[in-house]
Amino acid sequence: MTISSSKDEAPTVLATPAFERFTSPPASAPPAPYPVTTGDSVIESYPAQLGDVEAASSLVDITAPTTMAGGYTFDAQYDGKIFQVVVPPGGVEKGQTISVPAPSDSVEKKAAKVNDTPQIKGKFKDNLCEFCIHGCCHPTCCIPFWAPFCAMGQLMTRLKLTWLADPGSPEQVKKTFTILVVVGVVHWVIYQFYGSATRLGPILTIPLIVLAIYLILISTKTRALLRIRDEIPADTCCEPFTQCEDFWINCCCSCCSISQMMRHTGDYENGNEDWCSPTGLRKK
Repeated sequence: MTISSSKDEAPTVLATPAFERFTSPPASAPPAPYPVTTGDSVIESYPAQLGDVEAASSLVDITAPTTMAGGYTFDAQYDGKIFQVVVPPGGVEKGQTISVPAPSDSVEKKAAKVNDTPQIKGKFKDNLCEFCIHGCCHPTCCIPFWAPFCAMGQLMTRLKLTWLADPGSPEQVKKTFTILVVVGVVHWVIYQFYGSATRLGPILTIPLIVLAIYLILISTKTRALLRIRDEIPADTCCEPFTQCEDFWINCCCSCCSISQMMRHTGDYENGNEDWCSPTGLRKK
């Protein structure tokens, strides 16, 4: 089963039934810890609410795909139900398994759509320069560096933005990827003529500069909107200058910024990438 993170900065992970019985403690006693294991090591985790423990009849194993600090909470989907999971106080390392009570009807929430992108709150899923975290031949590494306009088209379509990085209607959003692909092709063609025709060089410099400015502006705007949506604070700039950080990051390395935003908004841990789709994600 897939777990969709939606609360405090947890990644998408996998859940499987543990086939263990869980005996809830008395109402007056503190909740019993759940084991978190990796190899021979065991870490204790505690439930978010006692009611969840009392209603649970079995455990579900969740494998952490990356390191998470203690206290993070996220929504886990299992057997058509969504329930809240808390990372144990000591945190978990990549590859560790945390066992939590399976959800019951008393804690069931409305199931998320299978095509929804998991949202992680509080900070980006990984660092700016971890563009090879999924491999050097992964779309999040190759497309932002070799075809940044196409990557932005996928990212903005995923975030339901127009080609100007503004929230748009479904009809407008459908055109975003196509428009950005056309802009990318135009940029490539101009660049080829710029390198081979010395007489046209000064003239072709103008559209190349315009397209470079356009890429920086839409990536800056998209990053700012993404940080607002997922409540990600700026690392260096304070209010009201937080967008200055987004601007300078995209000026210095827009490819790294685009790759980070793609990784943050995509379910790549479960192999959900698609090189050529409008969103860059495979439909489930």
